Amino acid sequence: MKQLTVNLDDATFASAENQARKVGRPLTLILVDWLKGFSANEGTDFDRLIREEEKLRQQMQQQGRQFIASDRLTRDELHDRNALR
Repeated sequence: MKQLTVNLDDATFASAENQARKVGRPLTLILVDWLKGFSANEGTDFDRLIREEEKLRQQMQQQGRQFIASDRLTRDELHDRNALR
């Protein structure tokens, strides 16, 4: 197993550590997971996007949140320029 040393400014490290605490995972594990995904042969862009979507849905489920498309604007609301002002 190899060891990696990364130098970060204090503000970046504190912010990253704070975000890791919010998701309930050690910063080291988040970085390891990211590096594994970065180095893996990810296939086509479509395959990568499918995996990312599934990962996001799992993270949302773990946080007690759920993606519900009906919570979005209707088609009419989306195209009503005054609705969002």
